[in-house]
Amino acid sequence: MMSDMVMPRFLKVATLRGGERVVIRPFEPNDKEKLLDFFRRLPAEERASMREDVTDPAVIDKWIRNIDPGRGVSIIAEVEDRVVGDGTLYKWPHGWHRHICEIRLVVDGAHRKQGLGTIILTELFSLALQFDLDKIVAAVMKEQTVEIAMLERMGFRKEAEFKDHIMDLAGRKHDMVILTHYVAVLWEHLHDSEDFQVRLNQMED
Repeated sequence: MMSDMVMPRFLKVATLRGGERVVIRPFEPNDKEKLLDFFRRLPAEERASMREDVTDPAVIDKWIRNIDPGRGVSIIAEVEDRVVGDGTLYKWPHGWHRHICEIRLVVDGAHRKQGLGTIILTELFSLALQFDLDKIVAAVMKEQTVEIAMLERMGFRKEAEFKDHIMDLAGRKHDMVILTHYVAVLWEHLHDSEDFQVRLNQMED
């Protein structure tokens, strides 16, 4: 296993439930315009719930400048050279939380309920295992019931809830829910599940 994070180099192809083939690979600087197009296709209400204005080219430029495998890894999903999903694993390189990572996921509305979210998350979980991380954290708005349900199906458990802890880009306050799972236990749980084996068999290096 890798105790130090090194920028992964991989390209995988998976098949969604509808039969569409999707490419999973690391985000690269030359993906800027594709990523902007992806975020701009999202509903305004959904974009307002994100931590930054992801339709602003300056925000993506900042992400590119801050690409650092010691702090995190971003992966994208593409269908016919168009980004349809984005997943990120963040970690703390030093201090109390150096064994913990946080994950974030965004999937294009037209490609939801097809297994894409699970495919991206599974790749992030695999990277967390490779990087010797112990625990995964997901922070979501309480209203994001679909995301919470997906994480709970994977075995995540709610550890905390903070009232009015999030202020979205429109200035509205939301309760924040923290869900966590242990990396090794999660991977074993996924590996033993029938759906995971189907998804794994559909993925090609």
